[in-house]
Amino acid sequence: MGKTNIRGALILDSMGNKPDELQDKADHANQSPTHERSPDGGAHSHMIVVNYEKEAERNRAVQAINKHTDEKAERPQGTIRYIPRGTDLEELTEELATRVKPEDIHLYKIEEQEVTLPESKTDSLTREYDEQMENLDNMLNFVLTNHGGRLISPIETTYEIASRKGRVEVSFETGPQNKSVEVSFEGGRKAVEHLKESIGESLDQIGSSASEGGHEASSHQDTTEIGGDS
Repeated sequence: MGKTNIRGALILDSMGNKPDELQDKADHANQSPTHERSPDGGAHSHMIVVNYEKEAERNRAVQAINKHTDEKAERPQGTIRYIPRGTDLEELTEELATRVKPEDIHLYKIEEQEVTLPESKTDSLTREYDEQMENLDNMLNFVLTNHGGRLISPIETTYEIASRKGRVEVSFETGPQNKSVEVSFEGGRKAVEHLKESIGESLDQIGSSASEGGHEASSHQDTTEIGGDS
């Protein structure tokens, strides 16, 4: 792979969000000057690369890695680069040895491991309302946005919602006269189950608010009619 002066641990690649110079400074700022070097890998057997686009995604990745490694996963120090195929590695390392201390140069060969990903789960929930729900689409869009949803398909009204439990794609379709709605979920099992319950509660609140509003309007109308007769 590239060169690093300590054991392989974790790289979070920002997919080009930062120029190399800024990333190097950020890496250097996170280095511990008293960190023990272990070129032979020490207690670490694997390095994981997690690509991300947003800081929130990076934070979730770090939290997951810390959780499953008892916070023993470490960030590599030094300048780390992927070396393209066809590069003359001998010439590269020879020149590097003239620029830095040879004992600080370590070259690793990448062998990607097969990753077993959890099966995707699909599920849905429906809600039916006694009365026509005005602006139901807007309310549903608000509910999904309030859950951290990001609209990824305006035509199909599909949102992507990411949390610590995982990513879920959520879409909805309203019924005739806006008196019903079906919400569909696709993602990891735990994430789908958690999100389905949470959004279901939000839809129940919408129904309860509409019923209370309708009851108040009906009561007001009855009072007006009685007043008119007197």
